[in-house]
Amino acid sequence: MANKAFSLTELAIVLTIIGIISSSAISAGISQTDSYRYEQTQAKMKMIEEAIVAFVGLNKRLPCPGNAALNIDTSANSSTYGIENFSGTTCTGTQTVNVTANLPAVTPAFTDANIVMGSVPVQSLLLPKEIILDGWGNKFDLVVSRGLSNNTTLPAIDSQESGVIKIKRFTNPGGAVYVTNGAAYAIVSHGPSGAGGYNRSGTRASAGADAKKVENAHTSGGYDEVFVLNIPNNSTTFDDVVRYKTKTQVLFSLGVTLSGNSCNNAYTALSNSNQTNPLNLLCFGTANAATGTINSSADCNVYMLTFSELVRKRCITR
Repeated sequence: MANKAFSLTELAIVLTIIGIISSSAISAGISQTDSYRYEQTQAKMKMIEEAIVAFVGLNKRLPCPGNAALNIDTSANSSTYGIENFSGTTCTGTQTVNVTANLPAVTPAFTDANIVMGSVPVQSLLLPKEIILDGWGNKFDLVVSRGLSNNTTLPAIDSQESGVIKIKRFTNPGGAVYVTNGAAYAIVSHGPSGAGGYNRSGTRASAGADAKKVENAHTSGGYDEVFVLNIPNNSTTFDDVVRYKTKTQVLFSLGVTLSGNSCNNAYTALSNSNQTNPLNLLCFGTANAATGTINSSADCNVYMLTFSELVRKRCITR
């Protein structure tokens, strides 16, 4: 029995089917790869945020960004990449932007109306080297409110400074509706395209023509305190991933709800510093509205001292 050969028509049909299957498989593979890289990016961002909280708890300030222009694979940079970049006690990072003109008049006034951008200081945060890169192999940008990051005598996070970074949604990029007007820090991945970000060698890619990419890269035309969220992801050209926290959120992550002078004043008012005779100042002596004395009973002392210890647990110690 003779073998039957494929006709040209049959061969064309078979090749078409193979092409469709291959194309679908490749598309599915690309989709799965992008999904994995996005998940990897989010996982790294979470690790960075947890490290930032731990750093604040230990140092009483936000970490200062590193120099993003350094090649992380050059041995000469091994002791400097991923390290906080200071000039004296002032955080400098890679780029500093003064945003005084864009801030509202508040009391007390902002004493440091600057934001600082740079790479994640992974060595200072005791994180592995590769955490400096997102899932697509480009460096994350760490942006901080400088007043909360300066290495001053008064712990920055324990001062009256608040964040000056503004976060707004992509759905209203040109408006004035913001998610928050006072973020303490932001972490930015420049997404699959990497446009506007630094690669591992320290070379910065052009942000391109997308106004939102330019905004997040803070290149020409984007020198301000605003960063844009892409939630939900509804753009083919704007692919950045952004996470942020306010000062309050950072403190809450530490279990802290009081900071600064208010904490010290509250504890002083609630407990006497003389531990050999721990009479609460509000309970000492005869009740007197003029002096602020409430009650001299033993129960008052016990209750107020217990409360003062609860207050102390909510404070950042100096």
